[in-house]
Amino acid sequence: YNRGFFVSGHALGMVYRFGGGSLSRTYSEGFLVGAGGSVGYCYELAPHWNLEAEVGLAGVWTRYDERYSAKQVRTADKSRVMVLPSRIGLSLAYVF
Repeated sequence: YNRGFFVSGHALGMVYRFGGGSLSRTYSEGFLVGAGGSVGYCYELAPHWNLEAEVGLAGVWTRYDERYSAKQVRTADKSRVMVLPSRIGLSLAYVF
């Protein structure tokens, strides 16, 4: 039974295609990798029920192309390092 504060770590990986549609002519296509950490608090509601809240940040590195279409590249091989919020949660958990 977990009560009180907790700390956790996590890894991220993603292949993405973002943008385009009716709002923009261009879109970004690439991948990202990263790692992060989070802190939370667990509160015992009853002997088998816990309420947990968690927030976290991650550092990520991404490499991507900006494109007009599948064959037309606007800018190739751009990369960035960013710190992003990666976790936020409120959970009701049943403990066996």
